[in-house]
Amino acid sequence: MSGECEKCGEHALECVCGSPWISVKDRLPPAYDYVLVYAGNSIPCPIGIARNDETAWQPLDSFIGACFGDVSFEYDSEDITHWMPLPNPPKSNDG
Repeated sequence: MSGECEKCGEHALECVCGSPWISVKDRLPPAYDYVLVYAGNSIPCPIGIARNDETAWQPLDSFIGACFGDVSFEYDSEDITHWMPLPNPPKSNDG
């Protein structure tokens, strides 16, 4: 196994063909909706939860504390390359 996508030849971790990731070049999520984001140049958390408030990508507050310890953190807009809707929460097993 080479670790490369059979369709595009990209490394499997970099490949987005056939995945639910949406390029920000194709479209942005609805304003103020939290989504999963990929910001490959953002260290230490290249994948996170954020919303696009039409001027900047704002991380979810609890995510900021866990990853960055800095409540004033914002992703650089040019670092966000892809996004996808958050999944639905699990269904409860309660009656």
